[in-house]
Parts: sequence; C-alpha cells; structure tokens
Amino acid sequence: MYVPFEQLPDHARIWVYQTDRTLNETEKSYLQQQLEIFVNQWTSHQQHLQASFEILYDRFVVIAVDEQMQGASGCSIDKSVKMMQQLEQDLQISFFDRTLQTFWNGKELKTISLAQVKEALQNHQLSPETIVFSPTVQQKADLKTNWQIPLKNSWLKKYLVH
Repeated sequence: MYVPFEQLPDHARIWVYQTDRTLNETEKSYLQQQLEIFVNQWTSHQQHLQASFEILYDRFVVIAVDEQMQGASGCSIDKSVKMMQQLEQDLQISFFDRTLQTFWNGKELKTISLAQVKEALQNHQLSPETIVFSPTVQQKADLKTNWQIPLKNSWLKKYLVH
C-alpha cells in the first residue's frame, strides 16, 4: 500500500538504486507511475506492505518499507528487484551498475567508474572532502545522516594516498 515517502518513519528500510545517467522528465514521470503501481500492489506473505519511493536528484530511486507494520520477505524483495530490472529495460538505463560512483562536483552531480577514482583524486577532480553517495544506507534516517558523506569517511578512503 502506497504511503507518501515523508510519512514513513525514519526506521523504514530502504533500497537505493543509482542510475548511470540523469533522468529526464519523461523518464521520471514513467518511473513515478510504475513505482506507484508497484508499491500499491506490493505484498509479503499476502499482506500489503506500507511502502513508498522517492526519486532524488534525478539520479537515485529509493524504495522504502515500514517493516514494523509488515516485514519484507525474501520473495517480496525479489519482486522489487525484478520490477527495477524491468524498468531498467523499459528506460534503457542501468540501476545495477555497482562500478559507478556519484559525487557532488561543485553544484552538480558527476558519476565516474570506480576504475577512475584513483585518477580523479590525482587530478583533484575528487578530494577527501568531496561529498560522495554511500551505497550502504539501509534506513530512511540514513538518507539525512549517512548517505551523502565526505569521501574520506566512505569506503572510497582506501584510494587516498597517505
């Protein structure tokens, strides 16, 4: 059952899908329609999930579930992944490329491959203070506190030269 994203509690479980490029208005509209249909019908063990979604920065799709109302089972999570895979095909976009890293470059978002991180640090395109998006967030509250963090506090710190 769809619940507006802002009405879900901070402990709601989330899944963040990063796109490989910026979404245009037509794509965002299509995603919103399809995601709303999906979360309205999403169930776990024949029980409707209180769920929502948000499209952030035209680059990220966040799906959220209040698991205190009804937990998401493995099968229900699989359904959400299959739905995202279908949307990926429909829009000719990638939601599952884990070799990409998105960061703030001044006032805009940039995405590079992990293979380019070391070079980007050497060329000062990235610095220890660059804000990167952490793929490890698991709760809605994490979007405010642990999602956008300095590179030096992320798993990418291993690329920093000491």
